[in-house]
Amino acid sequence: MYFEILLHLIINPINVTHNLLIEEYLQHGILIKNILHCIKMCMYSKIKNYLENYNLTRFFRLTYGNYYNNYAKYHQTFPANEIKSIIVRLDHKLATVLLNQIRCVNYFEYGVWKSVYANEITVISLHRSIIIDCHDLKEFMKQNDFLIKNEQTYFCLKRLIDSRKSEEYILTIQELCHRITEGKLHGMKELIMRYEEWELCTLDFIKQKRNLLRFNDFYVILEYLYYKFAYLHTKAKKYQVYVSVLKILNHLKEHDLHFVILKCMKQHFDDNCLEDLYNEKSFDAFIWRNLLVEKFNDSQSMRNAIAQRCRSFLIFILLNPKAVLSKLIFYELDNIESSNSILFQHNMIAYFLRNYYSLKKGQCNVLIYILKNMILKQDTEWHINYKTFITKVLDYQVIYNIVNESIMSLNF
Repeated sequence: MYFEILLHLIINPINVTHNLLIEEYLQHGILIKNILHCIKMCMYSKIKNYLENYNLTRFFRLTYGNYYNNYAKYHQTFPANEIKSIIVRLDHKLATVLLNQIRCVNYFEYGVWKSVYANEITVISLHRSIIIDCHDLKEFMKQNDFLIKNEQTYFCLKRLIDSRKSEEYILTIQELCHRITEGKLHGMKELIMRYEEWELCTLDFIKQKRNLLRFNDFYVILEYLYYKFAYLHTKAKKYQVYVSVLKILNHLKEHDLHFVILKCMKQHFDDNCLEDLYNEKSFDAFIWRNLLVEKFNDSQSMRNAIAQRCRSFLIFILLNPKAVLSKLIFYELDNIESSNSILFQHNMIAYFLRNYYSLKKGQCNVLIYILKNMILKQDTEWHINYKTFITKVLDYQVIYNIVNESIMSLNF
């Protein structure tokens, strides 16, 4: 029932006419793209949960009432067969929603879709992006038993793809790589656009052709990592993709790598799926071995060592920015009078940290956001060092443009 209510709130029937505004055509195209993505994500998620949770009644337990200390006073479980039956019905509703939306697409919408970009990180048209998504879902339906066998939806997808002979001008990834190798270098632009179709061999090819990459392409490569992790179900497979991406990123200068990760952190601070590869003990060892024992300096003999340490530090932030940035604050609070500071220095690491802590987070920034959470979770004795810490933050200009309200909200 709640599922139907949610669908009703999101999707209302559209009466398509020749007088439909361009903006409505655009929103309808985005809606179709989102539905395609949603259905594919639901199917992958369901496969993963089925594989990892043999006892479905344990996984699909409904709770109600007050939820306190990880315990719900009231809960109800359902038989596995009933759960599967419910999910099949939800599958059918999703397929029906997609079918109804595709049926009301007309010729005039194609022109609008071709004239706009699919998203903010690529220059592929919305039309091309929808065609690719339809093609991917169509192939997925042929291979996957979990997806309801809805022939109408399958043929509707095929008709949308074939209606403008779209598949004729969509080269496969392998064909694109071959054309680039032959000297048609503009194909690299399209290859980057279609990161959702990459395989490990594609990453190897991109690494070989890294001289053709623009700065923003490296951001897209990181986006591929986030995209892929949503579908990979084992740590080994995730690590394999991560290593391939890292081999490409390692060719960036430290400052360039920093700004690419900074952009990703801004986008994924609250939904970071890379945390599986973060190891807290490894980060602790790195801190004590590299950042505290031997100080950074600008001498020529330390140049390579500094570069490698900076890269390693940035990768830790990429994998789990919340944990890394919080731990550094804990360290500074514990050693507030010590000279072994990481944050309050005039070196490259401290410069990078200022940028991460200054990122806007809601009504404040990442630093204030982390401090607020720490105050809520720690004993009152922690408050003794907060004021000294904030004073140092201001003295070293760790964050910029701190408003008085943000400082006062810490309730010293």
